[in-house]
Amino acid sequence: MRSHDAIVTWLYDNAGLVLATHATALGVAQPFVGIAPDGAPPPPAVARRITRRELEHLISPSTGRPWLLGSIDLLVTVAVQSAEWNAAAERWDTSDATQRFAFEAKSPGWGLSETLMQVKKHRLFSKLDGYAVVSADATHARRLRREGFAFIVPPPLVVDFSAVSPRMMIAKPAPMAGTA
Repeated sequence: MRSHDAIVTWLYDNAGLVLATHATALGVAQPFVGIAPDGAPPPPAVARRITRRELEHLISPSTGRPWLLGSIDLLVTVAVQSAEWNAAAERWDTSDATQRFAFEAKSPGWGLSETLMQVKKHRLFSKLDGYAVVSADATHARRLRREGFAFIVPPPLVVDFSAVSPRMMIAKPAPMAGTA
């Protein structure tokens, strides 16, 4: 079972892997990989680099407003640089863009209507290129996908106790008053 904080921490630490693994569901155009046949133009080249990870990104109706609508658990900003062969000019045309992807972590037992209201509101007031709900509880995954949201199941949480000394695991009772 994964807690909300464990999911957010996993997402933060593995944002690049998550984006690469779930690119299609998040709406990330996959770069073409391959070699063009003789006489064909070279395939377009795309490079992506995560430029920012922001926990609890605040959402407001517009800039300068004093109230908040909520927050996104993790917002990942990606710089995209692409190059496409321009055959007429016989050169590469390059372009730069920024993509923003939101991730909302949910603990087991989360409710569909509350989650949909939350993520739809965030999507309405944020310019996002992709939005995913992340939870080990996939009960409502199909409905979320129908509404246009990606759904990601994180890997099981593995706890490594090898770094914990046995003495740290044994709690000693506090001495009683008057004894020592």
